[in-house]
Amino acid sequence: MSADAITPRAVRIALRQLWSDRTPADGPLADLVLVTRRLDRHGSPVTRSSRQWALGQVLCETVEAELAQRRAGGAAAEVPITGFPTARRGADPSAALERVRLDFSTDDAALEGCSAVYHLYLRPDLGLSTSRLAALVSGRHPRTVQRRLGLGLDIIAHRLRLLEAGAAAEHRREQLRHRLPAPNGGQLFGVDRIHAQLRSWWADERRSPVLVLFGPGGSGKSAVAAALVRQLLDGETPAHVAWLRACDRRRRPVPGGAGIVDEAGSVDPPLARPTLREEAPAGRWSTAVAIEEPRDARTDRLDTIPSPIGGTAAAGRSVLAAGRAIGSTADSLIVVDGVDDAREMWAVARAIARVGAGPRWLITSRLGWGAFQTARTVPMPALDPTAALALLRHECRRRALYGVAAAADRALAGLVAAAAGHPAAILLAAGELRAAPVDTVAERLRAGAGRAGDLYARLWDGAWRTAPPAVRRVVDAVAGLERAGRVADPEAVAAAGGWTGDDLEAALRAGLDLGLLAVGDDERVCFRTPLFLAIWRSGG
Repeated sequence: MSADAITPRAVRIALRQLWSDRTPADGPLADLVLVTRRLDRHGSPVTRSSRQWALGQVLCETVEAELAQRRAGGAAAEVPITGFPTARRGADPSAALERVRLDFSTDDAALEGCSAVYHLYLRPDLGLSTSRLAALVSGRHPRTVQRRLGLGLDIIAHRLRLLEAGAAAEHRREQLRHRLPAPNGGQLFGVDRIHAQLRSWWADERRSPVLVLFGPGGSGKSAVAAALVRQLLDGETPAHVAWLRACDRRRRPVPGGAGIVDEAGSVDPPLARPTLREEAPAGRWSTAVAIEEPRDARTDRLDTIPSPIGGTAAAGRSVLAAGRAIGSTADSLIVVDGVDDAREMWAVARAIARVGAGPRWLITSRLGWGAFQTARTVPMPALDPTAALALLRHECRRRALYGVAAAADRALAGLVAAAAGHPAAILLAAGELRAAPVDTVAERLRAGAGRAGDLYARLWDGAWRTAPPAVRRVVDAVAGLERAGRVADPEAVAAAGGWTGDDLEAALRAGLDLGLLAVGDDERVCFRTPLFLAIWRSGG
C-alpha cells in the first residue's frame, strides 16, 4: 500500500471506529506494512481480524507517543505504550480533564491538536465531544477546537506516513538480504583480499564510480558482491541499494541438482549448492529486489521499481531507471549482477554514461568489459590451495562425507590442484566423492569427463558461440601454444596463425572482452586461456 493513502480523513475514520467499536474496521490503513510487520514480530497470522487489532495498536501508540513528545517540548519522550485507552488502565478521569486544561493553556497549537485527538478518540470514558471540550477549556470557541482537532489529525497522519516509509524500507532491506545470492557451499572462503578491494573502492569517493568484477561463472562474483551489500545494509546508516540481475525468465535447472532459478535469479533451497546459470538469452532482464531506502514518500511507491522487460535495449532501460530512481548521493549503490552477454554489456555501459554523476555501480560479469574505458576492473581470483582445501573439507562435512573431510592434506592435494581453485568445480567434486574415490574424481576434472565436462560447457559454450570465427581461431592458437609449453605472446600467436598486426590486435581485444582470453602473469605481454577452457576445447 502506498503511503499516500494515509490521509487525515482515513486516520479520523479509523480513530472514530476505535472509539465506538474498540477496533478499527478493515479499511485501507489495515494494509500498511507497519501493521503487517507488527503481526510478523508477534508471530501472528495475517488475517482480517488480526490486521484490525494491529492497526488499533499502531494508532494508539502513535497518538500517545506524539502527545508525549509535544508535552516534552518536542523532544523524543519515552512513554509506556499499551495500545489500549487509558480508561482500561484505571486512570482517574478528573486528572485527565485537568491535564486537558493544562495542554490548552500553553498556546501551542500542535500540542492542543494532539491532546484533542487523544482525549476525544482514545478516552471514551471521559465522554468528551468538541462542544464539551470547548466548554472545558474556557475561552475557546467550538470551531477553534475543531481546527485544533484537524491539525492534530494532520500531525498523526504525517507521523504515520513517516513510520510507514521506514517500515517499508526496512521490509525491502529484509527482502534484499533474503534474496541475495548465497555463497557456494554456504560459506565464503579465501575472499578476504577481494572483499577488501571492494571495501576500499566503496570508501574512496575519488575512484571510478564503476567497478566491474569479472571472472568465470561459478567463481563467487555474485556472492562477494552480496557480502558487500549485506555489510552496507547492516551499517549504522544503511546505504541506498538496488540489485538488478540479468536472467532468463524461464525457470531452468542448475548444475549439480541445486534446485531451480526463478525469474529474479534467486535459487530455491538448498542454497548451498553451485548456482551456475545457463547463458541467458540476450535482453532477459528483471529486478531481483525493490530499490532500498526511499528518499521521500514519492520514491517509496512500488511503481518506481524497474519492471521485467525483454530485449537488449531493456538492459539499458532498467539500468537507467534504477539510476534515476535511487538518487544521486554518494551512499547509493546499484549492483548489476550477471551481465554475461556482450550486447547487454554495451547497453549497460551507455545507460550508466547517461545517468552521469551520482550512484556507484558494481557490475559482475564473465566478460572482460572493454565497453568501459574508465571503469575499474577487478578479476575474480581463483582460490588459493589453502582456501580451496578448506572449502572442500567444509562441503564434505556438509554432505556427511566425514572420512574424506578428515583425510590428510596430501591425499586431497591432487583433487585440489585439478579443481584449480574454482569453487563450482570443488563443489562438483565433493558431490562425486560419494560414488568415486578421490583420484578418479581428480582425473575426471583434469580430463573434463562426465559432469565435469558438463560444467565446463556451461562455463564457456555461450561465450564461444558468441565469438566471431577470427576470435575462435586466436583462442585455439593460444591454447595450442599452452599445450606446447610455449609463451603465448603476440608474436608467437601471430606466427601460429599468420595474422597481421591490426587483425590480431582486434581479435585479441575481442577475446579479452568476451572472457575467452586472459592476460598472463609474466612481466611481458602474453595471453592464456581461462580456467578449463582449453580442456573443454580439447573435447575432453
